[in-house]
Amino acid sequence: MPNIKIFSGSSHPDLSQKIADRLGLELGKVVTKKFSNQETCVEIGESVRGEDVYIVQSGCGEINDNLMELLIMINACKIASASRVTAVIPCFPYARQDKKDKVGVRETGLASLASAHRSGGQLDSRAELHGLS
Repeated sequence: MPNIKIFSGSSHPDLSQKIADRLGLELGKVVTKKFSNQETCVEIGESVRGEDVYIVQSGCGEINDNLMELLIMINACKIASASRVTAVIPCFPYARQDKKDKVGVRETGLASLASAHRSGGQLDSRAELHGLS
């Protein structure tokens, strides 16, 4: 599969590896770390110029950190001239808050999607994808 790169966020590297193995691809090189003030730093360790990039990052665990890491990874790939960047989010964060039942309450699931799109990510929705064996 030419022109495809798969990167893993830190939320679920095992799932990312299974996806890459299934597709017969190697995971892309990425280093994520935290500065002393807990800001997230992401370094994409290879060229993504002209590539279709897929970033696998779950919304489980440290949800806010994982979402920020995803946004930084999307932005880093777009700045590095990736042709297209698609976020693969097996467990979508803030989905439970996406009902408008009170005035003045932000629909945070939609807000996180909008942030991903503004960072340069592809908006494509899939639901109920079960079993990767």
